[in-house]
Amino acid sequence: MTVRRFVALVGTITIVAAAAAAWPSPSGAATAAVDIQDSQFVAAAITVTAGDTVTWTESGKGGHSVTADDASFDSSPSCPGTCLGNGSTFSHTFATPGVYRYYCRVHGAPNGQGMSGTVTVLAAETTTTTAPTTTTADPATTATTAAPMAAANPTTAVSATAALTG
Repeated sequence: MTVRRFVALVGTITIVAAAAAAWPSPSGAATAAVDIQDSQFVAAAITVTAGDTVTWTESGKGGHSVTADDASFDSSPSCPGTCLGNGSTFSHTFATPGVYRYYCRVHGAPNGQGMSGTVTVLAAETTTTTAPTTTTADPATTATTAAPMAAANPTTAVSATAALTG
């Protein structure tokens, strides 16, 4: 392998490594589950991370709703009437940290009365990666400056070549 190709290869690898280090890694959003059974939410209190989705599944006999105290989500705005039936699901993604109280329109009320629950949303952890500063030699510049250096000072030209190959 010639010195020129070697320098080009090292430069390419350095650029790819720096780009990979700076690229944000995907944070996998999770899904938490709550079961709706007869007149209760199981688990009634859950904790998730911002960006996670909670899915409620109706497995009981009666019609229910999943209605936020602050009206930020509602599975069945016309319940009672049209409510979640057996086998139905409702999902909501929580983007902002905080505590979200919810209840069933049929069997509960806001502020934790009757059939109710809470979702505590924690802030997502953020990771910042900074790519290292890298300086690479331009193969074209290195090749054109090596010859004049050799003519002026042969010892310097030999040490530069030895550093690249050794």
